[in-house]
Amino acid sequence: MHKLYLTLIFIFLAPAFCKAEITLLGFAQERFIPLLQLDTVKNELTSAKKNGITKSSPISNAFKDSRDQFPIAKWEDYNDELNGDSISLAKLAKKTNAERGAIFRTCANDCKPLAAKPLQDDQAKSFYKYFSNDNWGKHFVTSDLLKKSTTEIANKSGVQIHYVTDLNKNKRPELWITFKLMHGEIGYAVYEADEKENNWVSLVNQCPGCD
Repeated sequence: MHKLYLTLIFIFLAPAFCKAEITLLGFAQERFIPLLQLDTVKNELTSAKKNGITKSSPISNAFKDSRDQFPIAKWEDYNDELNGDSISLAKLAKKTNAERGAIFRTCANDCKPLAAKPLQDDQAKSFYKYFSNDNWGKHFVTSDLLKKSTTEIANKSGVQIHYVTDLNKNKRPELWITFKLMHGEIGYAVYEADEKENNWVSLVNQCPGCD
């Protein structure tokens, strides 16, 4: 089984002479997998598209002041077996050396680092409890695991919560998650809290490379 390093990344689209309005968000290894699209003017979070992304859009660290940049070499179509969807992956010109879960974005101009909110233990407990009752999630987080600490749940279930955001500014946190499947494949998911934060709503779930 080969070691798989994942990178959560932001892609910012910046037309010439104007402020970026559309942001693609996703994960990456040697390829960028777009998951969601954020309209930074309307504060809308929707399915990802690649409109406006070009080879000249470099990827840089979103939450840290980093000079590392990873240009996009080309776009490739991919059929996602898990969801039956056809998605586009951007092959990077060079591999990222960032730690797993690091967030990136493309910047045409000078970009200040963004800030993600720290994961609260009660948020993690809430999500794992919800996931253990989900028809699909219960295969990862069993009821017995809920008795353990959130760190132990994450390690034993393979469901890791990397970041908490509120990108559409609706005061309902989004959780950026990776999950490990039985043969070592890594999937990507984003969940958003419902209005009362008692349950979580799946915004996207992708597993490129899964059988």
